[in-house]
Amino acid sequence: MSCTTAWVFGGQGSQTYGMGAELYEKMPSFRKHMNTLSEEVADRIGVFLPELLYSSERRRSELFKRTLHTHPAIFILQYSIGAALIEEGEKPDLLLGYSLGEFVAAALSGMLPVKEVLDCVILQAELLENSCEPGGMTAFLGSVNHWEDLNIEGDGVWLAGVNHAKHFAVSGTLDGLKHTEKLLSAQGLTPCRLPVEFAFHSPMIEITKTPFIEAAHRLSFAKGHTDVFFSSTVSRCNTISPDGIWHTTRNPVRFQETMETLIAEKEQVYLDFSPAGSMTNLIRYGFQNSTPPSIYKFFCPFGHDFAELQKTKEALARIRR
Repeated sequence: MSCTTAWVFGGQGSQTYGMGAELYEKMPSFRKHMNTLSEEVADRIGVFLPELLYSSERRRSELFKRTLHTHPAIFILQYSIGAALIEEGEKPDLLLGYSLGEFVAAALSGMLPVKEVLDCVILQAELLENSCEPGGMTAFLGSVNHWEDLNIEGDGVWLAGVNHAKHFAVSGTLDGLKHTEKLLSAQGLTPCRLPVEFAFHSPMIEITKTPFIEAAHRLSFAKGHTDVFFSSTVSRCNTISPDGIWHTTRNPVRFQETMETLIAEKEQVYLDFSPAGSMTNLIRYGFQNSTPPSIYKFFCPFGHDFAELQKTKEALARIRR
């Protein structure tokens, strides 16, 4: 059976200590890519990420939020399982990025060399830590209309993304988020503060734009072998520019619009590469008014990643018979 597949990569907010631990232990190809890229990170920041992620002194319930660690960890985790699957003969028809996940998609597509993308990821984390005011992000279960009715955009808070009809995120100062959570909770919306240190997808990170884009101009851009759908711009491309790299974490995420476009394109199978499988529900809710696709994931919030990998491989084999 002919089948089109979209590989989906997530961003900040769902990372945990221990993510990917079973795959690191039981999947040599995944471990190889994790170690190779983590050595690059260690040369730059002095931290070998597997030792940090899989230390017996860490628990999954502990907040894992320092950007200098989480940014490269999220990138490397998703890239490594993608690269390992490609080595096994799997091939995506489309790569779909969400925020930081767009960096992963660009690297796997061949638009940019992976080590150059990783350098960009680390640079962005360094710029954020050195230049930006502390901030955060809060996701809300409810219609974005509630946010719009408040009319407080720019008052220390900004709309960071709309994921589906009943899920959106706001970025801002810590005081601004606290005030917004209080206002929207009073309207019956459920807030969820994300484990991030900065107000991604908002003007609060604008101060990092010039040095980031200057560095991005030195990257080795190429035409990708697989199209990437960027949810930062709702566009399907096989190339990216320095400005495009910047937009991945600065523009509001337009995931609802992205899914509406992909529904029309009839992508049949979605593979969720995000930490904790956080993109699965966002994809599923995007299809509420149409036939839902098959969705498979690799990572779970409480482990059992190897079992998920096996289930996903078995499902793909059945689909393609």
